[in-house]
Amino acid sequence: MGITELRKHLPTKKVQDYTQLKRGVVPMRIDVASAIWRCASWNRLSYIDGDYALAWAHWQRLVLQWKMMKVDATLAFDGKDSAHKNPERERRDEKAAAARALIDAKAANGDTVLTDEDVPKEIIRNQPLYIAGCIKIASAAGFKCIVLPTEADAYAAGVDCSGSVVSVSGDGDMAFWSQLWVCPRDWHTGSATVVDFGSFTEGDERDYPLVAAYKKHGRKAIIYGAAVAGCDFVANGTSHGLGWSKVIEAMNAVEEANPESLVSFFKEHYGSVATGE
Repeated sequence: MGITELRKHLPTKKVQDYTQLKRGVVPMRIDVASAIWRCASWNRLSYIDGDYALAWAHWQRLVLQWKMMKVDATLAFDGKDSAHKNPERERRDEKAAAARALIDAKAANGDTVLTDEDVPKEIIRNQPLYIAGCIKIASAAGFKCIVLPTEADAYAAGVDCSGSVVSVSGDGDMAFWSQLWVCPRDWHTGSATVVDFGSFTEGDERDYPLVAAYKKHGRKAIIYGAAVAGCDFVANGTSHGLGWSKVIEAMNAVEEANPESLVSFFKEHYGSVATGE
């Protein structure tokens, strides 16, 4: 799930190779949704026509790279779409349909030669057949693969084992679950940023107001921030897009963070910007 501009409000550190991160004997779990999406996005023209061969080749290269590097990880795959994300799916489907119409119009012009650059990235979605092929490739390489009923985030974050995992994921909603969130900047080179929710310092609390709100209210600080500042679950409404600065200010001001206290703060300090639901 996308959470607008979350990471810049949290202290992060860069690592050169996420595959070599160790925390004692704690296992690694990789939410591969954004990795396989990235592999598909490199050859968009063939992918949208149902030809997944090149995308699978990119994925196989990454999997074999992990094997060569002796990465000991469980690969977590998404299952069915969560019903909670229907508003975002509808928005994406509308954008994809409009983009597909433009592509078809260009294709109808005999003088136009289509390239991958003609295909917007929002058209690319991890399709069931493509995911099944990715699982087969990873399994053949010896990796344990698990498919979750809906999204893989909670499992990849180790909710079933009190967060005792190294969580690797490109999705921002890992901030809802993880103790240690590793976000790859480049899946193939190993470059990544790390957010360790268990090691925030007083300096972090001073320099990052969201950390202060997090230490005061726990993960509700991120949940409410995502809902107001912008995330996949928000359908519409006048509170959508208020921005992190106002949300963080409100959460640090109220004694208990809940919808009522936050809306009351917004109305008192920002007037009509917080009208409606």
